Amino acid sequence: MDSKFIIFEVAFIFLIIYALFNDKRSMWINKNRNLKIEVTRGEGSWNYLVIAFSIALSILFFIIKPADIPYICKIIIGIIDFFLLIYLVFINGWFRNKIVGWANKIRNIKEVH
Repeated sequence: MDSKFIIFEVAFIFLIIYALFNDKRSMWINKNRNLKIEVTRGEGSWNYLVIAFSIALSILFFIIKPADIPYICKIIIGIIDFFLLIYLVFINGWFRNKIVGWANKIRNIKEVH
């Protein structure tokens, strides 16, 4: 089996677990402090999320496609990873905030000539 594929899948699963833990932890902290925080994402933020999803999905399938595993396993793993990626980018609040934060940092980089 392809070692790049295994390393990628293990790292992806750890990222999902880490994001889930951080999202639940922040919800728990806010609940215990009696805080209710609601954020409505603007069009710019949603554009960042769609771009991040597109890039991540491309990487995901570029790693799965050449993997040395049976074709049916590629399909099953691809579908599972696709839905995990949807959760990570569009549903998990902690990771959404990370993506928007990274995009804003990149957008606000000052060039010195």
